[in-house]
Amino acid sequence: MVSINPSRRWQPAFYPFKKEKFGRRLLAKTELFVKGPLFGCRMCGNCLLQETAFVCPMECPKGMRNGPCGGTTPTKNCYVDETRKCIWNCIYERAAHLGREELLLEVLPPLDWEKVGTETWGEVAGLIKKTGTLKFIGDVFSKDRVKKSKTWDSVFKTIRQPEWWQGDSDYHQPAYQEPVSELE
Repeated sequence: MVSINPSRRWQPAFYPFKKEKFGRRLLAKTELFVKGPLFGCRMCGNCLLQETAFVCPMECPKGMRNGPCGGTTPTKNCYVDETRKCIWNCIYERAAHLGREELLLEVLPPLDWEKVGTETWGEVAGLIKKTGTLKFIGDVFSKDRVKKSKTWDSVFKTIRQPEWWQGDSDYHQPAYQEPVSELE
């Protein structure tokens, strides 16, 4: 079984750049209290846990959000900090165990620094309310995979792929067959 804390080492959470209202600060503290110990949450405000097999990619010393940098030791540890496991290796292993590897192919935007240090739960709750709470709950627990996926994405894809992000979220195979260099 894959453990909950793959490479857990305490890292401080990000703090918001601007003063938030009391309710939002309280929700952010609650979110950090829950997600911090369980998933290593750093409060990036751009939560991707459901897409990265519930391992926070912000635990990567380089902050890689779209997969590994390619620099691991033979023991699958991070080459930046050899005392800890490569977080993306942990994410991939857990995704493979859960059968969710295809979710790792989505290209994710960089951090939205306006949201760093703030909570994500309020935004998720607002999007669920917009979709319809009973509809969301019914569809998520539905046996119809297409319906479930469509409803899930109506909430979480908006968070993963915000409007300001003009990038392409689809994975594209390399155009070449042979390695470009000896290093590849």
